[in-house]
Amino acid sequence: MKQKEVDVRVINQNYQAGEQVSIILTERQGMIATFLGYIFPFVLIFIILFLAKRFTENEVIIGLSALGILLPYYLLLYLLKKQIKSEFGFKIEKLQYLNR
Repeated sequence: MKQKEVDVRVINQNYQAGEQVSIILTERQGMIATFLGYIFPFVLIFIILFLAKRFTENEVIIGLSALGILLPYYLLLYLLKKQIKSEFGFKIEKLQYLNR
């Protein structure tokens, strides 16, 4: 398991620093994150590959244009990060350990 840092809005809960908690993300939010981060860029690269192939036979230009499309895409994601962040609301739960 990797240790990550996330911002979580907590209302009327008492949590201590270092306390073990579970961070919850809905399945829909996970699917949106996967789509935006992996699936759409992958499809975008292939679309640009096929379009560039129609206009030139130069493989260097084709490859650079396919990879180059990622720069404006991820820049757009960065510019829209506030709107995207509003879609992702993590929930937090205290871990309940069973005493055996």
